[in-house]
Amino acid sequence: MQSDYQGHQYSNREGEGESEYKEVGIPSDRFPCFSSRLLNIRLPYKFKLSNHTKYDGKIEPNQWLRIYSQSIELAGGDDDIKVLYFPMALEVVPLVWFDRLQARSIDT
Repeated sequence: MQSDYQGHQYSNREGEGESEYKEVGIPSDRFPCFSSRLLNIRLPYKFKLSNHTKYDGKIEPNQWLRIYSQSIELAGGDDDIKVLYFPMALEVVPLVWFDRLQARSIDT
């Protein structure tokens, strides 16, 4: 199955999700766009985000970000946790976009 997102075609067929970041030395179980500093941050003790709506690209982004941000803060997270938890708050198509960001391009 293929989907179109902002002019790019993505396929979710098995075997087509191979990472292009192997040569950069980023573990395959991490998002390559995060800096080393972010990858070393641990979640706060007993951090548990309440149920919230994932971003699918159809909701007004600023409104969704305000709700997302406040949810993280209420669960005890700070700005770094907001960044690290962000990919888990994305539906499939936005997540594909996020996963293709330049390696180590996000530090704050």
